[in-house]
Amino acid sequence: MIDPHEEYFGDGKNRRTGHRWRMKADRAIMDSIPDQFQPYKGIFHCTDDVFSEGSYNGTLFRFPLRTTPSELSQTLYSAERVHTLFESFIADAHLVLLFLQYLESIELYVRDESDTEARKTFHVRITDDSLQLVREKRQQFRREVTASRADQLCPQSVKVTYPISIETVAYSQGTESGTQRHSFLVTNYFCGGNVTSEFETLVKDDDLGYLPLVGVAMALPASSEDPTPDIQGHVFCFLPLPVQKNSLTGLPVHVNGFFALSQNRRYIKTPNAEQEDLAEKKGRQLTDKSLLWNKCLLEEAIPRAYATMLMDAINEKSYHVSAEAIYKAWPDINGIDQKWKRLQNPFFELLPHGGKWLNVEHVIFDRLEENDPKELLVRVFLAANQNVASLPEHVSKAVSLYTTLNTVITPSVARLVLKENPLCYRNLSRMEKLLLLKFVLKDDKFSELLGLELLPVSNGLFISFSNSGEAIYVSSPEHPRGLLPSLQDSFLDEDVDEKILRSLQTVAEQGRKDVVYFH
Repeated sequence: MIDPHEEYFGDGKNRRTGHRWRMKADRAIMDSIPDQFQPYKGIFHCTDDVFSEGSYNGTLFRFPLRTTPSELSQTLYSAERVHTLFESFIADAHLVLLFLQYLESIELYVRDESDTEARKTFHVRITDDSLQLVREKRQQFRREVTASRADQLCPQSVKVTYPISIETVAYSQGTESGTQRHSFLVTNYFCGGNVTSEFETLVKDDDLGYLPLVGVAMALPASSEDPTPDIQGHVFCFLPLPVQKNSLTGLPVHVNGFFALSQNRRYIKTPNAEQEDLAEKKGRQLTDKSLLWNKCLLEEAIPRAYATMLMDAINEKSYHVSAEAIYKAWPDINGIDQKWKRLQNPFFELLPHGGKWLNVEHVIFDRLEENDPKELLVRVFLAANQNVASLPEHVSKAVSLYTTLNTVITPSVARLVLKENPLCYRNLSRMEKLLLLKFVLKDDKFSELLGLELLPVSNGLFISFSNSGEAIYVSSPEHPRGLLPSLQDSFLDEDVDEKILRSLQTVAEQGRKDVVYFH
């Protein structure tokens, strides 16, 4: 029993903050104050036998509610306030198990004064279909971290990535009244190996006693039919810190770390403006070890975990992570909170080295305009065995900032691809071929049309642009098709987009021999 006011244990000189009894040895004393132990009985299989036998398979804590102000706190609790706490927990319960290493299930029960048994009102748990893998990966991580810490000379980094699905179930009158499922890809990371000397010193600092443990989690669809949800990235110190209206990080992922926290354990310690200004004026670094520790986590540990998670999502085929989910987990450089900007450069410097999937030298980027036939062009390029990356705007900006986009889809690039791989478009429908023609005519480089089998003629076929062979004619009011009855199949198909007709007219007006017009 804990007595923070030091009222009931010890004497006047040796006041104590609590007392411990052994259930068997101190049975007589416990029998003399039965009201203190009565609240435990009937809760989770705790009976009179537990006290007489001195054994309980589990751990029970009882926290009496403060109903009158005390020297410790003026905060009072009522049944209504406890229900409010439960509701707050339920709102974000799907996050609680995300970065823990042992806990797999939490249940909420309520027992009113008139109830003989407690009623289950809520349950959050790791789902059965992901539990075994999560358990194995967590055990692997703990085992390898222990081995790394034992290596005093050169502790190595340890990392594990795994998908996890978390289910929340609400109960009403003893029956399920609502179930939700949330899925994530989690990377846990113990930072070792090649770290800065500053970080290494802080890791070995006994006064701090922190471990370089971090984690990152990205959202996955709850099922194969669902879209990838948008999430507001929360901050965890194993458990989620108080959820804010706006993301504390500006990141589209959840971030966990063994952070140095404020005294009330609600916020990560960060330097205030005065501390930063003073350090800058004196040309010195911050000296507060807690602030330096958090700085190292942001600049060294978290970027590694973040990059590892994305690369594992890309390369580990058994996770079945879609491109949509990966791009949604990619940070928007314009949205990152200023205090978290420290991780931006290290993250992007690490990311490109992960694998072929993101090797920009071997990719043609889709930066097409809204009115371009994007879906068609991407499909045709893929049929031509070209690697096409269709990037969301925030990803494209980040890639452009940290590397050069050597090749993007343009009319010129499209003409080259179509000429080198004519089979990629020959079997397209008439409408699709006309869309391709309109796109390759877009930059008015008509001389590059030669060899493309995209010239529409009146018999419904498409022939190659050529500066030799038979001419293709176009009719006009002054010179209708009827003037050349034997050449009906040698006329341009005029049932096409007006813009295409104007472009082909320009070819003739410029004296090109690619297409010959007779009026």
